[in-house]
Amino acid sequence: SIAVKLKRKLVYENSHSQQLVNVQNMLHWVNHLKKAKNPYFKDIFTDDELFSDSFKYKIVDDIYYFIQGKYIQERDDGNYDIGANPSAEEANEDTEATVRNGIDVCLIQRLLEVSLTKAQFKKDIKNYVKHLVTHISANNPTRGEFLKKNLNAVILGWLENFDDLSFFVGESNGEHGCFIVARFHEESGIGAPVDIYILKDAV
Repeated sequence: SIAVKLKRKLVYENSHSQQLVNVQNMLHWVNHLKKAKNPYFKDIFTDDELFSDSFKYKIVDDIYYFIQGKYIQERDDGNYDIGANPSAEEANEDTEATVRNGIDVCLIQRLLEVSLTKAQFKKDIKNYVKHLVTHISANNPTRGEFLKKNLNAVILGWLENFDDLSFFVGESNGEHGCFIVARFHEESGIGAPVDIYILKDAV
């Protein structure tokens, strides 16, 4: 009958739409694996993997890495929501799966978010920079002098915008591990861009 044919067509279209969304989500992660040349940038003190060259990044002022991250939703069934519009059936399935929201770089690298007051961060980053500069200066005095002259401006910028930032450390939370600094845009929700900063000499 016509009603049966229409029902079959609707079921097929919903299924096809769900498949397309799943493909979009999967491609986001496959691209990170395919594009990686020398996969990971590691913390020089803890050897934690901080990010890979599959993410869009650049070096700013020869001081820090700027990585373009994205706010996503990770599901325990292996699927990811990166901002594509899910089908009605997939939206219902979300209620059956455990989900967590976070920044793609941080979820992939298992970075740990840390809660700090401004005073704590100021103390910790001061100690970290002192240790970092001492280490770099021992191997490259010229670079060490460069850092002494230029790192403070970056740190002051983070302190001035402290309330807009989130802070992460490597998976091991090891001694002398560097800070990964994240800043959200005004745009919010799944798929929104997130700016990530890591000191160049920390990796």
